[in-house]
Amino acid sequence: IHGIGSKPILSMLPSCFINPGDYLIQTVPGYPIMATHTKYLGGEVYNLLLREENSFYPDFSEIPEDVLKKAKLLYINYPNNPTGQVATKEFFEEVVRFAQTNNIVVVHDAAYAALTYNGVKPLSFLSVDGAIDVGVEIHSLSKAFNMTGWRLGFIAGNEKIISAYYFYLLYSYRMSSTFGTIRSI
Repeated sequence: IHGIGSKPILSMLPSCFINPGDYLIQTVPGYPIMATHTKYLGGEVYNLLLREENSFYPDFSEIPEDVLKKAKLLYINYPNNPTGQVATKEFFEEVVRFAQTNNIVVVHDAAYAALTYNGVKPLSFLSVDGAIDVGVEIHSLSKAFNMTGWRLGFIAGNEKIISAYYFYLLYSYRMSSTFGTIRSI
């Protein structure tokens, strides 16, 4: 489903999953928009540091058990901005296992997915076995296709997660009139 850029999609997803006291786990450094909206909703944010000694991948074992019990969303971003680290198949497989074990929705911000160098081929989170069962990937056309300002993005992946986003989008932004409601049915 399309979005008005990737930022609005990222900002709306917490409204689909976060209740007061729930956690978003986000990698840091990274794009903070999901954290901002999680806090608006009364949720908590756990910052999972990306360290050079771990090749700028998160160490899921650092997350306290009490956070894991309340965590609803995991936000990751690869190729990572600002570190430039590119995800490997093994890393994404680890993310899938983590999400399955902890019943957490994965949100992969793939805004820079097409921007790789030195012969590295882009890797989609959704290409890994089990990823579609636990997450979504959000793409921005502005980065890869030099369309900055065009505000065009899309979300792909798990049908239930996308349905939650769609209904939030539909009833929050698009249903401004009875005619709009009838037209979309």
